[in-house]
Amino acid sequence: MQVHLAEHLPKNERIQLGSYYTPERLVKLVHEFIKPYLENNKNAILFDSAGGCGAFLFDIRHYNYRIADCDLNACNFLKQYFEHRKVFHTNSLKEVNRDKYSIPSSAFLIMIGNPPYNDTTSEFKKGEKGQNICDEDLYDRDIGISFLKSYHKLNADIVCVLHPLSYLIKKANFNRLKDFKKNYKLLKGLI
Repeated sequence: MQVHLAEHLPKNERIQLGSYYTPERLVKLVHEFIKPYLENNKNAILFDSAGGCGAFLFDIRHYNYRIADCDLNACNFLKQYFEHRKVFHTNSLKEVNRDKYSIPSSAFLIMIGNPPYNDTTSEFKKGEKGQNICDEDLYDRDIGISFLKSYHKLNADIVCVLHPLSYLIKKANFNRLKDFKKNYKLLKGLI
């Protein structure tokens, strides 16, 4: 079930929030990639920390999950389809820790989704693309890199998200991911 709640946002707000409608074929690909980890880990928790309309969790809600978004309208929408106690209206880059989302330290954490990526030094028409309000250790001018750093801070076991290829092939971007690149390796990818 593909839902496009972000259509309620004007174009400039979608750009500032980094909102993007993920094609269903990519959502299904993520599900294929994570399936073995879900089947082999009874204590797995799926987490989409930039959940938007919940596209990545709709068809797999029977697993244990958490979903968060900074957009109140998105969270109100999500609460129509997901358990209220598992929906978090928050900036997922502030006060990042497992307790914030009721994720036990023993849980096998699988991060999924399509987090925003905006270079906050770029401009959109007459205004800025937004600003990155986050924990000091997560800060980067590119919000997408901050999200990758947050997955490491949450001690995620698997990260299966959509991100620009430049994060892996552009040395300057890759180097900004210090701890992330030391603790994770690419198992599967699709360009």
